[in-house]
Amino acid sequence: MFLIFIKTTKNKNKIEETLPYKYILNILIKNISNSNHKSNNKKKVCYAIELLTSFISLYQLKEDKFAIAGLSNLNIVEHLTKQVLYSNFYPIYSLKTTTLIGYINNIIQPSIDNDSFISCFGFSLKDLVGFFWFLDKQNDDVICISNENVFKSDLKILELFSVDANIINKNYSTKSSLLKSENLFAMNPVVKYKNMYYIIGFKYFKMNFYNSLLDKIRRSIDGRINSKIGSNIDLFVEETFFKIQKKHGYQLYSGNYTPPKKENPESDLLIETESDLILIENKNKYLTHASFSGSESNIVKDFVLSYVFSQKQLLKHERNLRTYKQIIFTKDQRVVNYNDQNIVKISISTNNWFNIMINPSSIILPIIKNLRFDVKDDGRDSDFVKANKYLDELDSIIDEFDKNNSLDMRVILNQTVFLPLELLID
Repeated sequence: MFLIFIKTTKNKNKIEETLPYKYILNILIKNISNSNHKSNNKKKVCYAIELLTSFISLYQLKEDKFAIAGLSNLNIVEHLTKQVLYSNFYPIYSLKTTTLIGYINNIIQPSIDNDSFISCFGFSLKDLVGFFWFLDKQNDDVICISNENVFKSDLKILELFSVDANIINKNYSTKSSLLKSENLFAMNPVVKYKNMYYIIGFKYFKMNFYNSLLDKIRRSIDGRINSKIGSNIDLFVEETFFKIQKKHGYQLYSGNYTPPKKENPESDLLIETESDLILIENKNKYLTHASFSGSESNIVKDFVLSYVFSQKQLLKHERNLRTYKQIIFTKDQRVVNYNDQNIVKISISTNNWFNIMINPSSIILPIIKNLRFDVKDDGRDSDFVKANKYLDELDSIIDEFDKNNSLDMRVILNQTVFLPLELLID
């Protein structure tokens, strides 16, 4: 019933910011085994929604639209943490099934040995895609499948992605309990109850299947899968733009280029139009469980490893274009000339970081470049050490631009965006 409520209210009203859809659904899913599945009392449903909404509102996660203007070194960590927790409790959105299948076929498939995959999981990626098309054709918000009336490969899929209703979202209740939560719905998008499997809100939670599959491949087949798919993402993004190249009449470039020779820089993608040079860097970094649970240090670390890393790369490409006026791509010797075109920089993430993605770079980057993690380079906190290194490099490249009096730093930092890959291909 709550999913029907979501469908009607999202169509009629703009209440995205005030109703904690995600939190309410996770609480309901946690208690699904205690339900008699008979109550359809709309008044009770509305009362429960109001009660849970009032409870979550106590955390004051709703963002003040003017808060960004007052950001500084003192409150940026709190600002990012608030945004992450908001995304953990509030927004849900629909996604095309073709987008999910595009992720499977173009990002995961090229790095998978099909025989090993079938041997481990009992079905192929082709079977999985067929299963997603089956779900796509269903009209119900909660799809119920009996284990007695299903193809063998589909049963294997259901078993892989499911968790028992008695333990799903274990310990999930308040903000302080998030880190202790287990068997989260976000990584177990199918709920098993007795001899039935329930796919809840497939329309809204398709990416749970993608993230869950990657995690299961990492644990059971290939521990390095997350690093291996990086080049697949680059190719996927390039092919997405290649499909519409003739329509828009731009040129595409990618790979290593010179100068400067000693750095051997590599651009994920450069798009040349009549008036713009559009630089794109892709990053496969996602928010870890610790970050989604509200750990401030982990939130900043993950943000640096994704957005800051890609932005310092993009700024270096822009510096090279402005400094050398011409760059030559090594693999095909094609030349890009810089003639004072507008330079736009785009960071693309395979995961949706929600509110964090709308932070203006012209405000965020000059502040975050001054942060550092208090860790020693002893190898035990390697991700935090990496983050410090990227912050040093960001600080250095921004300082380089600042010293050039002929450049307007505000314009340079304003001409950049942070986008989820799904928005590009959906």
